[in-house]
Amino acid sequence: MKIGTLGPKETDSYRATIYWINKYMNNDFEIILFDAYEALFCKLKNLDYILMPVGYINRQSKNYMAWVDFHFKYLKKLTIYTLFHLPTKEMLLVENSNPQIDKAVIQAATFELLKANTENCDIVYASSKPRALTLFLKEKYRYTICSSDDYYLRKKDFDLIIRESFRPEMIWVVYKVNVGVE
Repeated sequence: MKIGTLGPKETDSYRATIYWINKYMNNDFEIILFDAYEALFCKLKNLDYILMPVGYINRQSKNYMAWVDFHFKYLKKLTIYTLFHLPTKEMLLVENSNPQIDKAVIQAATFELLKANTENCDIVYASSKPRALTLFLKEKYRYTICSSDDYYLRKKDFDLIIRESFRPEMIWVVYKVNVGVE
């Protein structure tokens, strides 16, 4: 069976997918990773299940898609199979003390965490926290919010400051893709 979720493997979505398969299914699943949930929903006919967080939102989409938008848009093509809660990986608000770009780069769902813990700044959105960290390090943005495990693997010799850490609980939805989806 095939289950689609947000990639890369460093995402909370991938981690939640592994957790769900191991805890509840004990079946042989192939995990298909997508760069964005919008891309995943274009490939429904190739999937048996979808896993996504209810906290998903894409603030850069021209349609401003969030979990509830997908839920209602694909109501006839998907059935909620199960729900579960699982904390995200520890997240870090990281500041570059010597930025080249005086903006934040974040995954859109972390917007309120950034807003509550920094002064007002312009924001660039990435499709996932790992992609936000990649841009943050490469382009030298002022702020990002990333997973701590990914941060410690990649921070190297940058002059970075950890401003805050978070470990929110998240609700995850597993959908069964209805047979015969066009």
